[in-house]
Amino acid sequence: MTSLADEATPALDEKALARADHSIERMEASYPVAWLHSLCKRSITAYLAALPSVPSATTPMRRFTMFRRGDLSATHNEHQANAPDVPQFEGVVFTDGTVALRWLTAFRSTSVWADLDTAMGVHGHPEERYRSEIVWHDAALDRASASAPTTETENG
Repeated sequence: MTSLADEATPALDEKALARADHSIERMEASYPVAWLHSLCKRSITAYLAALPSVPSATTPMRRFTMFRRGDLSATHNEHQANAPDVPQFEGVVFTDGTVALRWLTAFRSTSVWADLDTAMGVHGHPEERYRSEIVWHDAALDRASASAPTTETENG
């Protein structure tokens, strides 16, 4: 049997230790160790099954840059948009699909998104006047699940 009194616990008085030992004795008598082990194993298995899958080594991080090639001067001031040849933001798609964006405009900020589709749904701007373009800096990404409304180019 396990006893709390066996450990150095100066903060607990003798009555508290006796109550704790009694509780442990009752639990051990009521629940066989094999049953507790089985319960813990099932709980841990259920917990691990609920976790998101671990990314595979075949899904590397991908870096990209977003340009807005169109003339935005009618709707954006010098703090809200960069020149067409200067990136608006840079980003990374992490191995689990999460996306981080870092704005490169005068008012810089960073945002994190659940996935590329969600980020581009807000910031992709497929409108002709924006002429948004993503330039990828890493190996090709399987784009079957990401339908960002932008022009994409590879830049090794």
